[in-house]
Order: sequence, then C-alpha cells, then structure tokens
Amino acid sequence: MLHLFPLLWGLGFITHPVAVDGKALFTDKKCNKCHTIESQGIAVLPKANADEEEDEGSEPKDLSHVGSDHDVAQIKQWLQRTLEKDGKKHKKKFVGSDEELDAIAQWLVSLK
Repeated sequence: MLHLFPLLWGLGFITHPVAVDGKALFTDKKCNKCHTIESQGIAVLPKANADEEEDEGSEPKDLSHVGSDHDVAQIKQWLQRTLEKDGKKHKKKFVGSDEELDAIAQWLVSLK
C-alpha cells in the first residue's frame, strides 16, 4: 500500500489540508467595514453611499491588539453573538464555516 501513496498523492487523491488565511478572510468577509487593524495596514472600507447613515459610535474599532485581551474562544463566541461585552453583542453574526471562524479567531488572537 505504501508504494501507492506517491501515485495517489501525485494524482491529487491525497492532499495536504490547505491552511485558511485569517487575514485574507478578515478582508474577504468585509470585517473592515467596521474595524481597522492599523498594525496590519488594514483600513476601514469607504462607505458605499455618501448618504449612508452613520452607526452609533461610528468610529472604526482598531483591533491591532485584540489578542492581548481576548482568547480564541472569546473571539469565536463574540463573532457568533453568544457573548456580550458591556451589555452588547457583535453587530453581525459571523457567516462562514467553522474552519473560517477558527482561522479568523486564531489570527486575531495573534495580534498583540
């Protein structure tokens, strides 16, 4: 069976898992509509419409050091809206796979 491994791998039947990039997901999921990460050069996206109403406390939250105060479990709960902070929940529930949620949370925790 071991002699089949190189053949199966070469044909693409056996693959190595591809790591999901938390930083890329952060921008792909448009998390930077409400958040910046100045330490990573991620700015807030411009408003699509000049007439869009500003959100309460519309100053974008910089997450450059979010990993100093929170662990992976807390970030995942916050993004899933199962955790409150100061009586509030995250504005939107994370939409994506568990793997994507984990990747974003792991990446955010690395920001210290």
